[in-house]
Amino acid sequence: MAKKYRIILERNTCIGVFACVEADAKWWIKSDDGKVDLKDAKEVQPGIWEIILEEGQFNPEAEKVCPVVAIKIIPVEE
Repeated sequence: MAKKYRIILERNTCIGVFACVEADAKWWIKSDDGKVDLKDAKEVQPGIWEIILEEGQFNPEAEKVCPVVAIKIIPVEE
């Protein structure tokens, strides 16, 4: 069974550099307002979007290249 990760986007922190889009255009999408959206994510709190994905479904580089730490990737404990 593949390890699962919680992908979190603090959208209000995003400044629209789009390095995450360059790292993983499958999940990170440029929005019309100059920020990114996390595809298929749910808003769990105002401005906080989450999705759970399995290892290998996403590129963890998106977290590393975000200059304002708006992206967090956290292992899901099962």
